[in-house]
Amino acid sequence: TLNAQAIYRTNGWTASMIGVYRTGLPYTPSFSRGAFVGGNQLSGLPENSSRRPNVYYVDFRLEKQWRLDNGITVGLFTYIDNLFDTRAITNVYSDTGAPDYTTNPKLSMVGYDPRRVSTPEDYFTRPTWYISPRFIRLGLRFGF
Repeated sequence: TLNAQAIYRTNGWTASMIGVYRTGLPYTPSFSRGAFVGGNQLSGLPENSSRRPNVYYVDFRLEKQWRLDNGITVGLFTYIDNLFDTRAITNVYSDTGAPDYTTNPKLSMVGYDPRRVSTPEDYFTRPTWYISPRFIRLGLRFGF
C-alpha cells in the first residue's frame, strides 16, 4: 500500500488530496468447469498463485472556516471520495479472474421466486467487488 497526501492552507481555506495505491491481494485460481478432461488433468493450482488487480483512487477535501466574535467557529466543507470515479476491482471469481462472470454458476443456490424481476444469473453479479463510486458530501460545522 502506498498513500500520498497533499495539503494546502490559506486564509481559512484548507484543501487536501489523498491518493491510495494498493497492489492486488493474492487468490488461489481454480479451473473453469469443463476446461480439462482425461487422465493427465492437474488436480489443482498452487495456492495464492494469482493476484487480484491493483486498486487506486484519490479522495479530495475542501474546507473553509470562520471564527465569529463570540468564539463560535463556523465551517463549510465538501468531501469527495473517489474523486475520479475509479472502478477498481477488490475481488474476483477464482475460475475466471474477473469480477463480472464465472464459468461455474451454481444456479441451484438461487431459489425460485415468482416476484423476481431479474434473472438467476444476476445473483452472481457482485457490485460489492468494486470500490465505491464517487461520493460527495457537503456540510456545515459549528464549534462552541
